[in-house]
Amino acid sequence: ALSAVQLLPTLELTRHSVREALTYEWVSAFSLPPEKLITLLIPDFFGNLLDVSYWGKNYLWEMSVYLGVIPFAIAVLAIIFDHSRHVLIFSFIAAASLILALGDHTPLLRFLYHFAPGFSMFRGLSKFTFVFAFAVSMLAGCGVKKLTTLAEKKRPELRYAAYALLGISLGLASLGILGWFYGHGFWRSLIETFSKTEDRYSPLPALTENFFNHSIRAALESVIKTSILLLSLGGLFFILDKTQRRSLPVCMVSILALTAIDLWHFGSRYLATYDPKVSYMDKELKAFLKSDKQPFRVATPIFPLLNVGLLEGIENVGGYDAIALKNYSEFINFAQGFPIDEPNTVMEIRGVSPVLGLLNVKYYILQPPMRIGLSTFELVFQNSRYKVYRDNGALPRSFIVHDAWIIKDREAIFRAMASPEFNPTSSAIIDEAIDSLPNNPNLQRP
Repeated sequence: ALSAVQLLPTLELTRHSVREALTYEWVSAFSLPPEKLITLLIPDFFGNLLDVSYWGKNYLWEMSVYLGVIPFAIAVLAIIFDHSRHVLIFSFIAAASLILALGDHTPLLRFLYHFAPGFSMFRGLSKFTFVFAFAVSMLAGCGVKKLTTLAEKKRPELRYAAYALLGISLGLASLGILGWFYGHGFWRSLIETFSKTEDRYSPLPALTENFFNHSIRAALESVIKTSILLLSLGGLFFILDKTQRRSLPVCMVSILALTAIDLWHFGSRYLATYDPKVSYMDKELKAFLKSDKQPFRVATPIFPLLNVGLLEGIENVGGYDAIALKNYSEFINFAQGFPIDEPNTVMEIRGVSPVLGLLNVKYYILQPPMRIGLSTFELVFQNSRYKVYRDNGALPRSFIVHDAWIIKDREAIFRAMASPEFNPTSSAIIDEAIDSLPNNPNLQRP
């Protein structure tokens, strides 16, 4: 009940947003590709965005499911040897969330899209890996508890697990060595195949011999690191099996230390910082725009500037919002010549449009090589980074008209807006009759 104050307005907003009627293709975008499960054990298999460019599908930060070798191995131990109620519950949550994260790669998503409430409003199903990560973390905790019990009771399962870990470790190490000496041809063909897939959003570097060598080295180093961690964990299990309770505290601390080292080695590379100044608008540009005391909005085709200006109170008709209003998305699509029904959470203004004047767009911010050659536009600002054109024909924020066209069909409304007969300074378009309007037959337009 307490959350209703947030949930109910959000539900109402959703019905008026672009997510009200998403296509299956849009919803299924950013599903977790099955091959990404390799990153559970080999996080750098597809590159790491640092010393080796990412060459897998979609974005690395949404598709990597690495949770640490040690926690994942101990979670598997819990699933195999511990059949308690908690393990069964979290095993189900982990399996269900992983299947949901696969999205379009299983037949389940199409069924959920058509019949399960809410599944037709969201995309990026790979984010179900967050739930998967939570469930695996809980399973790892159960695994540590079970590990303690096996050591205290001298159970043979501990020895079996040690043998399994050592076998997997040696297998991975052998695979890494063979891959380095004999796998370059296969690796090249694998990357070339992935480079032709449609689910790519980051450009690949040139597929040179240097790139192939660096990428296979990064993957094989990740394989060797995983092999060493599994070998170490297997060795600790052997020590526990031989010494039981005497070495239990030391082994547990060692497991915790190995986990911390592994996760720090993986995650610390991505603890990037940046200068907060990049979130603010260019000082000279800001000073110019702030000098205009009348209400106005800006538009720009420069993608990094779409949301810049929010902190300065400078209103931009473009920008990113995860739950943009449907009517606004349709208007921007119409203004830019895009398909009107295409869901749009990133409002990109790629060109000048007369109808943007309806939104009080007075200034267009461009990069120096770009220009606007229309007669109503005037270059009013320029520095080394930007130039600004003012639309002298832009409409004010608010004004009064004395005529109205009543048009109920959406397509007809857009056609009327594009018609040379329509003058927004003297007429308004409304989609339903208003009782207070004069009963004038000239107001009725087909």
